[in-house]
Amino acid sequence: MMQGENMNSKRRTFTLVILLFASFMDILDTMIINIAIPSIQSGLQASSSAVEWTANVYILRMALIIITGGRLGDILGRKKMFMLGIAGFTIASAFSGWAATINELIFSRAIQGIMAAMMIPQVLSYIQVLFAPKERAGALGAYSGISGFATVAGPILGAFLIKINLFQLGWRTLFLINIPIGVFIFIAAALVLRESKSINPLRVDIPGTLMAMASLIMLLYPLIQGNSLGWPVWTYISMVAAVIVGFLFIVYEKHRTKQNQSPLIALNLFRFKSFIGGVSVFSLFMIAMSGYFLVFTFYLQMGLHFTPLHAAMTALPFSLMVPVTAAFSVMKLAPEIGRKIVVLGLILCAIGLAGVELVMHEAGTSLSNWQLLPILLIAGAGMGMVVAPLTDFSISQVPQQDAGSASGILNMMQQVGSSIGIAILGTIFFNSIGSSFEISGFAVGVRYAIWSAVGILILTISFVFLLPKKIHQHTDSL
Repeated sequence: MMQGENMNSKRRTFTLVILLFASFMDILDTMIINIAIPSIQSGLQASSSAVEWTANVYILRMALIIITGGRLGDILGRKKMFMLGIAGFTIASAFSGWAATINELIFSRAIQGIMAAMMIPQVLSYIQVLFAPKERAGALGAYSGISGFATVAGPILGAFLIKINLFQLGWRTLFLINIPIGVFIFIAAALVLRESKSINPLRVDIPGTLMAMASLIMLLYPLIQGNSLGWPVWTYISMVAAVIVGFLFIVYEKHRTKQNQSPLIALNLFRFKSFIGGVSVFSLFMIAMSGYFLVFTFYLQMGLHFTPLHAAMTALPFSLMVPVTAAFSVMKLAPEIGRKIVVLGLILCAIGLAGVELVMHEAGTSLSNWQLLPILLIAGAGMGMVVAPLTDFSISQVPQQDAGSASGILNMMQQVGSSIGIAILGTIFFNSIGSSFEISGFAVGVRYAIWSAVGILILTISFVFLLPKKIHQHTDSL
């Protein structure tokens, strides 16, 4: 194991910068895709279900493999896995940028997701071993800050690159820009990063990972493809089979937990009400919000014919409000009012999304940015109130030695929720549009999808009451 005190301050700082560049590139690739999907659909003559996959496959692969990626770093070496991840991510980005068909793009996006799952877990692992506890808060603050900046900057940067149409490449520059950044990170990492391994690493749960992947694919594939195929019988059979495989996955993970064989998901954590509540709230919240982001962007660009930059600027107030209220919620509101802050955030999100739909319905094709500004600020404030304090609430009853595993599961479930949300709300949206792609169809689609998201947010409130009333320190033992 590498100790932070063996590195001088300048080297640690440069190492942190390298790690943050990698994190920035990953989040940028996650956020940038929504604003580019309409351009990709037009450029590659892709179906609506196919372009859903371009957004979903990256998140899905990332979600299912990220825990395994972290364990491989502990076993084989974090530097090795980080460099493998960044090299593979950069190469896959090049293939994405030069994809001639939508299927090629989907495949390369899947590889990007797998490589990101190898790379990103090493970022937080390095921060843990490089910095002493007193210094770690600053490093984690920098990590959170760059994550927030990438979340805000991603859609704007993507829209700007599409607008300037560098070398007539259009949306392709969104992926090709990763090449010089990735090469820089790879060279810098080779020169600066020191190898680091865990003394007692957890084993990789390959069967569990494959079962979880199979279950989710059997659920998401028919959801996304079903509408374009006319919902044949096999789509329903596949979704039923997904539930069965999911049940077998739980049985298998329970067996590995009892045998102390490093399960993919430590089911013993679900004995804590706070953790059950956190997983439920995170998953449902991301189902609602990720699906909303997709249909909102599609409606603005494909329905109202906003340019990508116009659409990105329309959504900017939401993105700017999230980090502001997130910081205030963690520092001031959560300690004062406890879990009520999460309830308040969910209510504000529901009000904001409902307001967005009502304003868009009333304004029709004359919709302007200013009409959406107040309600997008409300929705953004709500999201900050939910996501920022929720992890602490979720793991507050979990023993300290299990906090890392609990955080990993929470992160995975956020990504899984995002994938399911894109599939479900995307299906509702595209199913309502019909084949004519008229504005009336878009209006119906966005109405059904957003009100479905509002319903999910309201349902999510009931799970908040599994969280503790106040955040308290982790226990040292069961």
